[in-house]
Amino acid sequence: MDIDDSLGFLLNRSATDMRAALENHLAPYGLTAPQWAVMARVSHTPGIGMTELASQLGYDKPTTSGIVSRLEKRELILRRRSNFDQRAIELYLSDAGKTLFAALPALAQHVNARAAQGFNEGEILLLKELLRRIRQNFA
Repeated sequence: MDIDDSLGFLLNRSATDMRAALENHLAPYGLTAPQWAVMARVSHTPGIGMTELASQLGYDKPTTSGIVSRLEKRELILRRRSNFDQRAIELYLSDAGKTLFAALPALAQHVNARAAQGFNEGEILLLKELLRRIRQNFA
C-alpha cells in the first residue's frame, strides 16, 4: 500500500494544510484553530454546554475545557450557570468575544476558498457530500 495514495493520509494532510493556513490568519488575533472553532460554535449556539460543545467539535472534554478556560481568561467567553439546571454550565461569547469573532469568519472563508481553487461548484458540493458519507461510515 502506497501511503501517498491512502485515503486517510490524503484526508489528514489536507486537514493539516488547511489548519496551518487558518492558524496563519488567526495568529495576529492570538487565536488557534481550535479556539476559533470553539468561538464559532458558541457564536452559532449561545448557551451550549461543555459536553455538547466537545461532542460537536470532536474534542475530548479535557481539551475542550482547556480551550474554553484560555478563552475565558482572555475574556472572550463567559461561563454561566443554567437557569434550568444549576449543575450545568452554559457558554456565551462576551461582548469582546463577539467583537473579535465578527472579523474571523472571513478568514476561514478565505482558507476554504483557497482549498477549493480549481473546483467548480458541483465538485465542491460532491466533495462535501463524500466527506459526510465518510463520517457517516464511522458513526
